[in-house]
Amino acid sequence: MKNNSFSKTGVQNKSNKIYDTITDTMIDFIESLKTNPTRWEQPWIKTENGLGAHNALSKRPYSGLNQLYLSYLCLKKEFPYNRWLTFKQVQDLGGRIIEGSKSALIIFLKHIEEENKESTEPLSNPTELENKLVKTKLLLSYYNVFNVSQIEGLNDSLISPYLISEGFEFRSHDLAEQLMEKSGAEIEFSQQDEAYYTEKSDLISLPLRTQFKTSNGFYHTTFHELGHWTGNPLRLNRKLFNRFGSEDYAREELTAEMCSVFVNSLCGIEIQIKNSAAYLDSWLGVLKKDKTAFIRSTMQAQTAANYILKQSGMEHLKQPLLEEHEHL
Repeated sequence: MKNNSFSKTGVQNKSNKIYDTITDTMIDFIESLKTNPTRWEQPWIKTENGLGAHNALSKRPYSGLNQLYLSYLCLKKEFPYNRWLTFKQVQDLGGRIIEGSKSALIIFLKHIEEENKESTEPLSNPTELENKLVKTKLLLSYYNVFNVSQIEGLNDSLISPYLISEGFEFRSHDLAEQLMEKSGAEIEFSQQDEAYYTEKSDLISLPLRTQFKTSNGFYHTTFHELGHWTGNPLRLNRKLFNRFGSEDYAREELTAEMCSVFVNSLCGIEIQIKNSAAYLDSWLGVLKKDKTAFIRSTMQAQTAANYILKQSGMEHLKQPLLEEHEHL
């Protein structure tokens, strides 16, 4: 039997820290939107050449929840670049953390093996014995990263603007169009002032492209409704339609909104949060009541985004649900 020693209390405390840190940060973000109208004009995710929050060394973008969290910190602290490094990477690069700098969390799923006390069946061989007496749990864990602006002594290439890929924005929007067309969703365009998904007819109804002030706004709205579309009982089977202002309504709207953020981020499109005080109030109510709600909603949103990618045959764009423990 594999030896496994870990403190359940310690694991629980670590999980609580993750929920508290992420949720409190997002509450701070949403409340700041209500008091600072200029934030409406800034994107959730600050991109550089199509990359949102990413590891400065590997150029690998961080996944959904980490993408949102790091991007907000980048916005709040006015960092010029959405680039991050682990402490070990800073050391390996010969850099130094600026005194007083605070790290940010990167969340990942950790596999924990523990004794399976429920197994009482007779076992016939050593391999079966080991498999029966050990069970694996997935737990939230984290490591720390620093923005490149918090580090001294880095190579100029890590703290300089990236070269702009010629025609990148066109290709980003082209990707978004491909995702829409290949998703299998039925989308109807007409002269109207609303965008919505109808479960009974399984139809997304959108205004004409020309009615939107920006192309980014069009894709933001489209993938929000596609997020709802994934929740149909024939797909991911979420509870879609609830009374406005209810907790279930707020959770589903948050899931659809995060799905839109994730998909647009993969396409290199910057978008803004829905500038509606009603949305913000409903989200704040849920987040303040349940510290796990934001993380659970963003996990659902990542699953919805991955579903759209799979249906569109574009899984090569897919990022993992949570970070692997590879940049330590």
